[in-house]
Amino acid sequence: GKIISTIEGVDIVPLDGDFPIIKSNIKLNQIPYKVVAEISTGQFFAVKEKRTSPVFKIGNTYYEKGSIPRVYTTIANTTRSVISNIPVRVLLYDINSNVFGVGETIIKSLDKEEQKTLTFTWDEPFQTEPIKIRVYPIINPFISY
Repeated sequence: GKIISTIEGVDIVPLDGDFPIIKSNIKLNQIPYKVVAEISTGQFFAVKEKRTSPVFKIGNTYYEKGSIPRVYTTIANTTRSVISNIPVRVLLYDINSNVFGVGETIIKSLDKEEQKTLTFTWDEPFQTEPIKIRVYPIINPFISY
């Protein structure tokens, strides 16, 4: 196939487990038949993750259809420290495990043991309802919690 776009960037990734990389507002001249993501290794820094328990607890995640579809979820800080500037990503999956909707927000601050409700919205209704919703708070390993 031919390459119709190349997108470059930097992201924080965990040492293990799955994680989403979201790039939005990509301008394409045509709809691709197939999309391939190739992650190259350039300069990187590895940090040993020290925590044995999760930093965040996700709960009460649900979808609300309508002219402005929404996903609601709660996130709780399980540590005894204030955590700032937390990217949180949400992915909506169809029956074939394809992602058809994504969203991202930044939580400015989450106090120790605090819980917040997040709302993700989209401009238009989806053609289908999600079968599965995954919420990913992105943990920066360069910050000590």
